[in-house]
Amino acid sequence: MHADIIDRNPDTMRTNYDRLRKRGYRHEQIVSQPQLLCMNSRSLQTAYQHHVGVLRSIDPNTYRRTCPPGKQRGDRPGSAPENRRSGRETLLRFLTALAVSNDTFEGNLMFLRSHDLLQPAHKEGGRAYKETLLLSSARNKRKKVAWLLREVLDYRDANDDERKARVAGAYRLVREDPQLVISSIERLDERKEILRRRAQAYGLIKHA
Repeated sequence: MHADIIDRNPDTMRTNYDRLRKRGYRHEQIVSQPQLLCMNSRSLQTAYQHHVGVLRSIDPNTYRRTCPPGKQRGDRPGSAPENRRSGRETLLRFLTALAVSNDTFEGNLMFLRSHDLLQPAHKEGGRAYKETLLLSSARNKRKKVAWLLREVLDYRDANDDERKARVAGAYRLVREDPQLVISSIERLDERKEILRRRAQAYGLIKHA
């Protein structure tokens, strides 16, 4: 048994468990995330509703925001059933997201969308998102992009025109390999030479 749940309110844990089961989560998923059972029940419910609303506001085909979180799209033209289901389906695959704060979760999606980093639906086994991208903050992802610019793309040595191209190149590398903004800096350091050769092949730097 996890030590951090021994002293928790059993009624709260049962309430959270039952609600998660009604949402469609499997028993194995729930017991693997005991911190969610210990959350305030209202906070857990609020997180679920917020995250679903944000995910639904991102069109699954074009990945653009179509309405503010919390607003209902209704059945107007273009409001496909797939869009109304997409938020729930993503969270069913990704229970851990309920432990992510509302601001971090929404900030992640906006960061990913603004840099065209949301994965097309035909990738990742048909998923619209590489769900692990939603765990770390947008700030941490920017740190990894900054590392790519500094260590791989020689940003400091570039002129103004080259810098624009290298920023675009950094996000190209991330689109092709989202793990770059998930991995630790230590792991990125281990891959540095490989990444520099890739950047050279793309014409982003002259020498690897």
